[in-house]
Amino acid sequence: MNESISILENDRQVGELPAERFRLDTSTDVLSPNFRLDFNTARVPDGTLYSAASPGFLFHSHDDGRSWQRRLLTELAQGDWQSSDKWLGQRIRGFGISGDDLLLLVDDTASEQPGLSVACSRDGGETWEHAGRIDPSPFDRVAADASGFYCLPDGSILLSVQLSYVSETGKEEDLPEEKQGIWSHIYRSQDNGQTWSEKYPVGDQTCETQLLLKQDGSMLAVIRRQGNLPEGIWKTLFLSDSLDMGRTWENLRQFSPEVGSCHGEALQLSDGRVILLYHKRYPYTDGDIRAHVSHDGGKTWEPQIYIVCNGHGYPGSVVLPDDTIVTVTGDEQMTENAKVIPPGHTAQTIRWQIT
Repeated sequence: MNESISILENDRQVGELPAERFRLDTSTDVLSPNFRLDFNTARVPDGTLYSAASPGFLFHSHDDGRSWQRRLLTELAQGDWQSSDKWLGQRIRGFGISGDDLLLLVDDTASEQPGLSVACSRDGGETWEHAGRIDPSPFDRVAADASGFYCLPDGSILLSVQLSYVSETGKEEDLPEEKQGIWSHIYRSQDNGQTWSEKYPVGDQTCETQLLLKQDGSMLAVIRRQGNLPEGIWKTLFLSDSLDMGRTWENLRQFSPEVGSCHGEALQLSDGRVILLYHKRYPYTDGDIRAHVSHDGGKTWEPQIYIVCNGHGYPGSVVLPDDTIVTVTGDEQMTENAKVIPPGHTAQTIRWQIT
């Protein structure tokens, strides 16, 4: 496995960054993934790193990402993971922290009331209790992929999910045009995830929104757009800004015109630079995790591209106090028609710095 990170500009390699890479143990007979391994990563006050991925993986590290211990959350992830339907069953759809507490977003598509609920652990993931349920009304359906919980300075928690309408026939084309597609909303909780009474729209035909609270108090959203949209926007990465802690969003703008440049996340270094990581998936044989750098809070971006990892997965990253970035991501390899090839669903941790 290549330790370094390649730096590209105009499709040519112009440099390298040193990196440390560590394999995660994703082998299991209990949870058998049939989709990507999509991660969210967070750091609790004592410095412990946690990273979670669907369907039910939870890892923790006490040495800043160099080694990891694993827990399989079989009580929260149940279903027929060999099914051709990748959505069947109950599985993790998001992860984050609130102080020392761990929060999971759990999707149950097989129950009588399918939807998303929040589970909370106060003992490092050993036990979990139900915290609250996400009410999609007036929409019909709520969903999420690798969503994050974001704790604000006032103690409130933000959570991004996507909402949609469902026709009587179950076919989207039978809905009025204005109800076709999906809409990201930012939910807010004031009681550590017990209730989620407020929600705010991000924009039309948006999903998989990740948030960054910047040093100046504004927020940056990294958004996957798809749905009832013009050609060239389907499955592309957009950005948006909020000046009121996620209540309203403005300046929805396309980051990348390349179809398949999603899902993404944003980080900020101590000097103010913003790092944007995302999964580039097409062609499937050449999928990778990439990063770009902005010196102005996400308005403009340097031309250099950092190839953080080869393979497929959603990255989940944190920045340590010394500006080391710890990125946890799936890195499975695929054929040209998106079939996973041996050794199967794999994942790694990358420790790296942008100087």
